[in-house]
Amino acid sequence: MRYRSSADIIAKILDAALSGETKTKIMMSAHLNYIQSTRYIPYILSERLLEKRSESIYATTEKGRAFLQKYEKVRIEKYPM
Repeated sequence: MRYRSSADIIAKILDAALSGETKTKIMMSAHLNYIQSTRYIPYILSERLLEKRSESIYATTEKGRAFLQKYEKVRIEKYPM
């Protein structure tokens, strides 16, 4: 796997949690190890890009969806197909 920037990792986490997921499923979808998840998920929660809907379910917020749209726009401009 190639090197991923913080923005790449955050986008993967937010994408994985669009419809609400457990932390384990987010980690698997975003290809995160335990150390990465303990670093990124609390940060994303503090920035209100992700919310905890119940004891075990995390979901992307509207602010997180806006981040994903901007991220995709920049990614497409930087790496056109």
